[in-house]
This record gives sequence, structure tokens and C-alpha cells, in this order.
Amino acid sequence: MTQPVEPLVCFCHCVPKKDIVEAIRNGARTIAEIQAKTLASTGCGGCAEEVAAILKAELERIGASRP
Repeated sequence: MTQPVEPLVCFCHCVPKKDIVEAIRNGARTIAEIQAKTLASTGCGGCAEEVAAILKAELERIGASRP
């Protein structure tokens, strides 16, 4: 049985959404912190809006706020 393929958010660095969510759950509260933990949005920048949207949604879901 094969594992389901996790959709990528950042194609430059092959970062799936689950890695970004995990970074947020582990304390990332800014785009820069997500970039440092995952490298997402540090290549061409084409995923920057999606990374920001994931950050916003996940922070709202866990009841945290941005600094």
C-alpha cells in the first residue's frame, strides 16, 4: 500500500503543507520563522502568499497571535 502524496506548497525546496503547519505548532509566528524552520518561500517566492495564508489560518485555529 502506498502512502498518500502530501501536496507541496514550496516547489523550490519541496516543502509540504504539513511541514509549515508543524513549524507553526512548534512556535513559528512569522513568515521569517517559517522560512528559517522549513526554507519555504526562500527560493523564488512564488509560494509566499500561500505560506502567509497557512500561517494566518493556523494561528487562528490554535488561538495564537502574531507578534
